Amino acid sequence: MGENGADDYPCNDNAQDCAAAGTKIYARSVSGYKPAASLTWFQANLACGNAGKELLPNAVWQMAAAGTPDPGALSADTGPQCNTSGTQSMQTGQGTSCLSSFGVENMIGSVWEWVADWGTAGAGTSNASGTMVEVDGTGSDYNNDGMWNIGGNAYTNYASLEWRAGQVPAVIRGGSWGDGADAGVFAFFAYSAPSFSSDTVGFRCGRRR
Repeated sequence: MGENGADDYPCNDNAQDCAAAGTKIYARSVSGYKPAASLTWFQANLACGNAGKELLPNAVWQMAAAGTPDPGALSADTGPQCNTSGTQSMQTGQGTSCLSSFGVENMIGSVWEWVADWGTAGAGTSNASGTMVEVDGTGSDYNNDGMWNIGGNAYTNYASLEWRAGQVPAVIRGGSWGDGADAGVFAFFAYSAPSFSSDTVGFRCGRRR
């Protein structure tokens, strides 16, 4: 899948038309094209599945990102290796200086990446009236990578963009081209419902050995 816009996608927001009986979409990485973005979690999940792969589980994503230069880290690798202060995503193959210890490109910056996991509201995330509360942090213990909504509400734009209390969030990782020091190997964003899409959100597939 190359660069695309949500309005041009051959399946609806909940991916009902992306499965075998409908118009299939396939995940593929093509050098010289921008990564696919503006997909819901459902679309990304089906695109990976149709290609014989799957969205990376959060723990696998974290492992694969290890060693990527982190713009918020207090270390020598704070240069502009990853696209975290730009105006748009970069083309596949242009992130050769934004490599993890496993040789994986652009896990920080360019676009956020859906992972397989969905969040839940855990203990301590509701007030006395039962309304969920946000749990934010600066990520100061994790290279200053932003951490948002570890249990709480979520944005959905399935019909229109709205903030919906009690909505189970899906998780995106890594940060995008405009997140600066908030992007990084520990950047974790759970404000978005699985039906959410944005040109700053893409995905990454993997295959089990």
